[in-house]
Amino acid sequence: MFTANEKVVCIHTFQDQGDAQYGVVHPVKREMYTIRTISVVNGLVYLRFHELKNPVLNYATGPDECQYWDERFRKLDYQFAEDVIANIKEQVNTE
Repeated sequence: MFTANEKVVCIHTFQDQGDAQYGVVHPVKREMYTIRTISVVNGLVYLRFHELKNPVLNYATGPDECQYWDERFRKLDYQFAEDVIANIKEQVNTE
């Protein structure tokens, strides 16, 4: 489960649904985002991000800002990043 202000990485390629003409910007695969809001709709969890503030548009469910299914994001793996940095430092020190 995600929490507000948590950093996540997009793991999905979003296709334009025709809403780009209205100024909607979708997350980009492999980019990092900070969760702004979390909502549950019909049992599915959706996210909005501080880095993406989209206009309110009229969707089938009514006026709303675009939000994104949580399954298309993963939490940042800080331990992995720390291990990579340590490995690089070790290689530099042995050269």
